[in-house]
Amino acid sequence: MGKLEAAAARGSSRRAKGPKDCWEARFKGTLLERVPEQDYLDAALPPHTWMFCFPNGIKLEKRAQHPNFFIFVLTNVDGSRFYGAALTFYQPCAVHPPLPPQLAETTSKDRVFMPTCLCLLSHYQFFTAFKEILCELLRVSQSTTHITVEKLIERVLFDIPLPPPGGICVNAPLATRTLVIKRPSRSNFSLADFSVRALFDCLSVDSVINLFSYVLEEKKILFISKHRSLLTIAAETVTTLLCPFQWAHIYIPIINSALKEYLEAPTPYIMGMVREQDVDVVVDLQDVILVDLDSGQISNGSRCCLPPKEKAELLQRLTYIVHPNIPDMDMGFLADDPLHCIHCQLAEPEPKSTASVDVQIRTAFLLFFVPLLVNYRSCIQFLRKYPKPIPIFNRPRFFQNLERANWPFFEMLLETQAFSQFVERCNLQTENLFDLAIYHYTRNNDTKLSFLTCTTEESEPLKVFTVPPAATASAVPPTSVAHDTFPELNPELKRIARPCAMLPVATHPAHIPPYIKDDADAAQEADKEDAKLINSIDAYVASMFAPTTAALSVSLNEEDSVDPYLSVGARQRVLGDVIGREHYLLFVRRLAAYAHEKCYDGKISDATFDLLYMNLQTVLANSTQEQDFRAPTEMLKFVKIFNHKVSGVPEYLASRLMIADVWKNTKFWDFAFYEEVQRRRGELPRHFRNTLDNWDTIPQDKAVETESEILFKAICECVSNMVFLGVEILARNFTSRLTTLTALPEEHMATLRTLLQNLANTNAGYATQIENVRPKVTTKCESFDYVTPDKSRQVREQMHKLASLGFGSCAAAPFVRTRNRDHYRVTSLEGTTGPIDCITNSGPLLVCGGCTGPLSLWDLAQKTHLTNLCGHTDKVSHVCCVGTEITSSSWDKTVRVWDADAASCKITLQGHANSVHSCDVSENVIVSASEDTTVKVWDTRKNTCTSDLKGHTGAVWCVQFGTRPHLVLSCSADKSLKVWDLRKNAAVLTLAEHREGVKAFCFDAAKIITGSHDCTIKVWDAKSGKCKKTLTGHTGGVTCLAYDPQRNSLASGSGDADGSVRLWDLNSSGRCTFVLRGHSMGVSAVSFLDDTAGMCGVVSCSLDKTVRSWNTTSCSNITLTGHTDFVSSLTVSKDYIITGSWDGSAKLWQLTDGAT
Repeated sequence: MGKLEAAAARGSSRRAKGPKDCWEARFKGTLLERVPEQDYLDAALPPHTWMFCFPNGIKLEKRAQHPNFFIFVLTNVDGSRFYGAALTFYQPCAVHPPLPPQLAETTSKDRVFMPTCLCLLSHYQFFTAFKEILCELLRVSQSTTHITVEKLIERVLFDIPLPPPGGICVNAPLATRTLVIKRPSRSNFSLADFSVRALFDCLSVDSVINLFSYVLEEKKILFISKHRSLLTIAAETVTTLLCPFQWAHIYIPIINSALKEYLEAPTPYIMGMVREQDVDVVVDLQDVILVDLDSGQISNGSRCCLPPKEKAELLQRLTYIVHPNIPDMDMGFLADDPLHCIHCQLAEPEPKSTASVDVQIRTAFLLFFVPLLVNYRSCIQFLRKYPKPIPIFNRPRFFQNLERANWPFFEMLLETQAFSQFVERCNLQTENLFDLAIYHYTRNNDTKLSFLTCTTEESEPLKVFTVPPAATASAVPPTSVAHDTFPELNPELKRIARPCAMLPVATHPAHIPPYIKDDADAAQEADKEDAKLINSIDAYVASMFAPTTAALSVSLNEEDSVDPYLSVGARQRVLGDVIGREHYLLFVRRLAAYAHEKCYDGKISDATFDLLYMNLQTVLANSTQEQDFRAPTEMLKFVKIFNHKVSGVPEYLASRLMIADVWKNTKFWDFAFYEEVQRRRGELPRHFRNTLDNWDTIPQDKAVETESEILFKAICECVSNMVFLGVEILARNFTSRLTTLTALPEEHMATLRTLLQNLANTNAGYATQIENVRPKVTTKCESFDYVTPDKSRQVREQMHKLASLGFGSCAAAPFVRTRNRDHYRVTSLEGTTGPIDCITNSGPLLVCGGCTGPLSLWDLAQKTHLTNLCGHTDKVSHVCCVGTEITSSSWDKTVRVWDADAASCKITLQGHANSVHSCDVSENVIVSASEDTTVKVWDTRKNTCTSDLKGHTGAVWCVQFGTRPHLVLSCSADKSLKVWDLRKNAAVLTLAEHREGVKAFCFDAAKIITGSHDCTIKVWDAKSGKCKKTLTGHTGGVTCLAYDPQRNSLASGSGDADGSVRLWDLNSSGRCTFVLRGHSMGVSAVSFLDDTAGMCGVVSCSLDKTVRSWNTTSCSNITLTGHTDFVSSLTVSKDYIITGSWDGSAKLWQLTDGAT
């Protein structure tokens, strides 16, 4: 317990300028006394507590003011909270040390009163009890009672026990009052000892719902009010209504006015500032949502993110709770009138809830979440359980059961820190309110959660524990009996070291509540299908493998029948017409079962092969559209089995299905991996399954080894499928991410790294050396590479053999080849050091950065290979070239500066803790952006890091110098772009309105343009940082941008399955002038063509292995073909379009006459 008061000698917040200023000056506070004197081991006294007891500093008064009480909250570094209760009262200044000389003269004729604060800190929200305790202390200090201040403090700290959750109420007599403390059970709402209804007195119901959505989105929120208690109540209310989530960011309901600069924090926060009388709070931050509790206004708010249907239902419930008379105002007969039921032909009206308004409000918000997250537990899985549980949330499975209209809301929600922490807490599988609410909602058909709104006496009968009366003799003798002012405490009180009182609590063995279902039981229920439907689908599957004229009888309903003599086309239509989309998954599962049981060698007829291909193509198209990955995951079990002969060579079903977009979706492979892990877990004993029961009773060493083997095999299985389906480009990032996430042992990670390295080398030019293992097969459609199941092991062995012979560290001899084609000429620069991920040129010098580490240098004028620069040990992510000086960044965490003439590395800059994604150069300064969330500034003259720019909370993907040499721009996965001033080593602008990571940006002196994975482009004012335009239209993430300042025109490319290039006119309202479609996969780079070279328009490259030159007048394009793998990078010189590809080649394209 501490007492805080003004200390004028410590200095004021401003200098007094005249006799009147002393009454307006603000002073700092100091801690006078505290009990206990030493910190608890698990709870240290937070520093600067006085700043929260006096949010606006300490002000002298000419007369004593009425005591006031408020609650504040302090958040520790580990996220734990201290709830502080502050009772402020005024005492004559005579009892304190003398005032400073400059104030003593001005106050000599006046009596000076100085505020003193009694403060009580606790981890629990007993706000009413805290107020009673502090008021009782002040009451005892100013009156003669049988108990002294010291005895009362000793009783509060050591004699009153903390009641356990639910079941027990503690009554503690004080001097003149009796303290009542109780805690709700874990299956009820958490403790909220304040009025939730108070927020609705300040804001309208609709405004509260909007505020609730902003908190869910984790935005920056600032409450403003002249009432200190209201600030904390409002902040506690909005975080309480988040149940089952918890606010996971900065939380300061009352912040000292001297800490106003904290409002510029880059992370989300909830803060509150006290508005003094006749002085308004001025906050000039565009990204902060201001909630004025005094006027009921919300400023800078955006569109509500809640699903429209659920928002309307919540609005209706809250309106009826908060304003119960409004819905009945237009009725002739109220609901409790018998005539109301007669005229409305309704049953007897339900009795109104006897619960408090606060409980009804909290129930309404909980009821908002329950239907939306009713199946969330089936999507929580463990990547690991030993030695420490690593839970993940299976997003694809979760989205399968959602209405498409709700996808944007859940995409936002699942990205929040609150949801991540929710998943971690729920995996403890202990008794909790949310799972109990879902149980009542689904099993007991309690759609109104009425079990929560019954009276407390009905739901939780309490036992009362009365604290024995205080002993007449205290362990600490009093200093006096009664005081005009608050007394100084006896020092003996501060040194008491006896334990606090404890209530005997019955302990029960840990168990999983019955309303939390085991994953095995849930899966068994989910797999229960209609036997008649299964028989019908089995009949159709069997008919697919029978001769064309075989009898077929498929019927889902007795009146439905199918002609027994079906052509191939008719059989294909049966899948959609009779089976229906809702049964596609079951169809694929039954097909997988048939392949396992009756078709071991996989050889099928041509007609069956074509029929399978058509049916599965239909299923894949539907899966891509619905983002339902269950059916494609099941297909992986047999697409490598079914085959037929083409020109004597087996063609596998996977070869035909390679073109499906779903295989190129990283979310699909995440889903397939999670499903593979769960399948392998299901084959092990129960303690390896998706629960935590008996988790701590299993021998750890053996369990860790078993789980590591499961994860390793699951990753290998997915990588094998990626190779088989022609998307090995995705394997590197997939494997790197999952090996880090699952904490695999080093030996497993080394094996996977070797496999991936050999895959990259094979793509770069070693195919000729393993041609006998991986032959080319020509089908009716196009050519595919394939690996047969019985050869997959030989492929891996052959790759390891090649690496052991030294082929993994060298490349084929460089060579140049030029070909003339219709409308263009292409020159191939081949034989580099592996797949090319980035390129740049400076005059005749072309630099190619490879995925295996070395850089390859070419002379564009002579079209000759100059040299390879070796030094990087991992992928080169970005290259810059100024004259003959080259700067490169790499995933090996380094930045290197090279001399092209000497073919050597001049400088190696080390300091990043993770992969470096981008770099840029300006004279002697280099900036680099990394996965470690930092931007580093390097001085090449001193070869040292001169500044570490911190502020991003996610990986920094790109960095560039701005229009001035002291400005640097960086974009990040944390959904923001920052503008840094190197003179201040701080961010001067933060642009953070995107919902996903910012992948690309471009700029000029007046504006900044950002492209994001949220499928939008935003145009910002470069000075104010205000968003001027939002350009929408892309259906995939925006991966690249190009800006033409002369025309004020923008070109953008989209990833995923969108694959479109869009042109935007920034002179108008930002309308889209052209949509250029042609790429079948994501666009990796886009650039405007130089008119002086006779090439008018836009050029783009794509993961579909093509480059396209677009005529922006006619929207026509020329497809430039020649690359045999993903085209990753693009640049335009005076004479050429230059592209780099994962096929290991760079190509120079020249458009000839008639090309435009």
